[in-house]
Amino acid sequence: MIEITEHAKKRLEERVGTYEGFRTWNQLVKHVRYHGTPLYKMSVDEYNYIMQHLDKRKFTNSMKIRLYRGFFYIFRGNAGHARTLITVIKYEGEENAN
Repeated sequence: MIEITEHAKKRLEERVGTYEGFRTWNQLVKHVRYHGTPLYKMSVDEYNYIMQHLDKRKFTNSMKIRLYRGFFYIFRGNAGHARTLITVIKYEGEENAN
């Protein structure tokens, strides 16, 4: 089950703006979690961009980061089952990939 924190809901509305192509925010977020681009498949520029924007003290191995339609979605959880969206960060790189 995918969960969205109150903070993440605000960021979705502010930054993403619409869940076009999906019925709800939850459907979009679930799609991103399982089909978005994971860290190991990101370009060097995308990877470096998100690593510069994350608070390294709060970054843990149980976090999952996905890139989808120009936004990084940050999930947290335990034992690799990160299913709670905690924030969304706009990718402002040259390509604005995915």
